[in-house]
Amino acid sequence: MDKQYSDEEKAKLRKSFPQSHYIDKVQIDFEDLPNYVINKGIIWRFEQQRSGNNGDYYEWQNKLVEFLNTIPDQYRLKAMQKGIEYAKKVYEYHQLNECKAPNQCTLNESWERRLVLAENMLKRAEEQIKPID
Repeated sequence: MDKQYSDEEKAKLRKSFPQSHYIDKVQIDFEDLPNYVINKGIIWRFEQQRSGNNGDYYEWQNKLVEFLNTIPDQYRLKAMQKGIEYAKKVYEYHQLNECKAPNQCTLNESWERRLVLAENMLKRAEEQIKPID
């Protein structure tokens, strides 16, 4: 089990990432990612944007790709990896603490489908950069 944030750490996280509902509820180390990547590429894309129909998911994916194409190369894969890690933790938190009707919760479908898209994107990106033996 992850360690819990202290009250001081929670306050600092809420101040750094005020648009996030979950930043102080799940444990994650964003390592050296700049705050703008965490805010706009992870929190905004994975937490704030929710999808409802099939077209929304592809639009979400396209907007994530557009964002990733605007950040330095050294952050792209890590932003995807940390975005997926964060989304999984937030989704788990939601299921354990917020979701009252799991079989009817549209948020669950949205989290699951966006995670699948992101994981597929990451897999393709990692395959493209594998060294050739």
